[in-house]
Amino acid sequence: MTRFGLRVIVTGFLLSLGHGSNIPRCDSHGYGQPQPAFCTNLILDEIPIGNRFSRLFSLKTSIKLEDITQTQWSHRVELPFLRENDGCKVALLAVRFINGSISHDTSTWKGIHGEAQRLKRSCGGTSAAPLGGNLVVGDHSRLAIILYAPGSVYDDIVKVDLAAGTLIVADEDPEPDLGTTTGIVKPSSLSCRGALLALGNSTVCNMTKIVNVSEAKK
Repeated sequence: MTRFGLRVIVTGFLLSLGHGSNIPRCDSHGYGQPQPAFCTNLILDEIPIGNRFSRLFSLKTSIKLEDITQTQWSHRVELPFLRENDGCKVALLAVRFINGSISHDTSTWKGIHGEAQRLKRSCGGTSAAPLGGNLVVGDHSRLAIILYAPGSVYDDIVKVDLAAGTLIVADEDPEPDLGTTTGIVKPSSLSCRGALLALGNSTVCNMTKIVNVSEAKK
């Protein structure tokens, strides 16, 4: 196994926010092989392409941030955003930076939808051996979207963290290597106390349920 491959398995999944970080990062070791047709349906069903309101994407907070307009605040979306069907899962996450602060960003659902489709296509969306992957998104590149397979290493980590009541965020990679497929995202074991400290006591911690597409339509 290469040094990079060992690093992915041992140290987890990290997010590169450096130059060129809006390039899709594909990886089968952690994200598995989500099925393209299922990912297409998941993106179409759960990320509304026709919704063009600019909105805030952040962990749940009761305090309006200074750089956010009233319209963006009124249409805010609570992260983590986790959705799934039988063959694909998607996560839209805030990022915990190296200094410990937690990101927020603005975007439209239309923009997020387009980036999710780009990630699917780039990571083998039409091939016989598709890969999961992640992509930095948002107006200021401060969010992460991940496509991954049910039963993958990443999926197992998410389930463990949810069961433990921890908030799911992505960790910034302290040593990005843009010549490889680094920049992999991992869900962080961010406790409620840690989230309160990182966001200046403005967040409300709660359990996040993964919603199945079939359940969401009921």
